[in-house]
Amino acid sequence: MKLAYLLLFSLFIISCSTEKKEIDTSNPNNIENNIDSTFISDSITEKEIIESIDKELAKDSTLPGIHYSGEKKEAKKAKVVEAAKVETLETTPIVTEPIKEKTPEPVIQIRAEIHKTWDDLLKKHISSSGKVNYEGFVKDKDELLKYIKELQSFYKDVSSWGKNKRLAYWINIYNAVTVKLITDNYPLKSIQDLNGGKAWDLKLIYLGGVSYTLNVIENKIIRPKYNEPRIHFAVNCAAKSCPKIMNRAWTEDNIERYLAKQTKAFVANSTENNISINKVELSKIFDWYKADFGGNNTKLIEFINKYSDVKVNDNATVTFKEYNWELNN
Repeated sequence: MKLAYLLLFSLFIISCSTEKKEIDTSNPNNIENNIDSTFISDSITEKEIIESIDKELAKDSTLPGIHYSGEKKEAKKAKVVEAAKVETLETTPIVTEPIKEKTPEPVIQIRAEIHKTWDDLLKKHISSSGKVNYEGFVKDKDELLKYIKELQSFYKDVSSWGKNKRLAYWINIYNAVTVKLITDNYPLKSIQDLNGGKAWDLKLIYLGGVSYTLNVIENKIIRPKYNEPRIHFAVNCAAKSCPKIMNRAWTEDNIERYLAKQTKAFVANSTENNISINKVELSKIFDWYKADFGGNNTKLIEFINKYSDVKVNDNATVTFKEYNWELNN
């Protein structure tokens, strides 16, 4: 009989010892202490239960007519302990960390950028204002040649590329070959010192077994095939009056953004363009390639107004500045 009472008493003690206490959240400073007191608490162990049972069985065995054999005693003890374990599992709260929403890992799109070598060279040897350190390019001539060979190796794939990727390819070729032409002949004062003032007719690069000049790249490929007047602010002729060469490579991803940026910057350059409401004095580039900008002064003013902070009247006077062919170093 006492054993039954003992079982009930043990389960009651276990239940009390595992009862979860309320956390007082009225004082935020006490939350941490409350959590500690909730989960760091005394509990009755299996060993203590067995010791309690042994004492009670020992008392029962002294009573008349009650005797437990060793085997029977162990069975009774096991039964009480198992009951206590079950009760503990059913009444003890399972504490877990709050389930957190899994933040998806950012998808990193890795591009095999074919102009990486050129991009590194430009960042290294061209200032933000467009001044070129040709002496630095001379020291890195092997890297420059490596890039041009990379361009040659990709030529077979160009026809399968999208428009922006193809245009970026040809602009980078033009600029890289121009820089190589200058470094091959450095020091010099002007690109016009080469080939009797006709450096653009020199055969400078082979692509697909065909030799290309700067004139062919610009006037037979880029201008007629892409019909994009803003390329005149992307290709660089190594002269001070030329729109500055970017200190990064052109790519299919940045070409649209940087064509707009380069054009706006050049139009706003007061050294090369003076713009007012009724009179504009523009770079000679707008005269040489007027056909690309609409073919007449009215269309030319329309183009200027897209990129100028000063809005020019349609009937404004248009003149053109002299071109400075000094090296852009």
